[in-house]
Amino acid sequence: MATVTKITLNGQNHYNFGSECSEADAEGYREWIAQELAENFPGAEIEINEADSTYSVVVEIDDESYYDEARGLKDDVNVFCIDAWDRCPWDWVS
Repeated sequence: MATVTKITLNGQNHYNFGSECSEADAEGYREWIAQELAENFPGAEIEINEADSTYSVVVEIDDESYYDEARGLKDDVNVFCIDAWDRCPWDWVS
């Protein structure tokens, strides 16, 4: 059985979020998404980076030999991260 061991989000900065997003808004989002990921993927190490990278979401799995299951888990994390922007309450924005 495969499990998610680490999730890395790259490019999580206010420049990539658009002109309407301040640095404080981006910081709030980084804190919120880290908490959401930790709650939804327990046991996985969570890393949130402001720097850009080739991949915006990197998912590490403990056992890649379960290829279909590992691919499904990676897809689940990617969809979760894509949908997170719309789910975010943005309640720290003044």
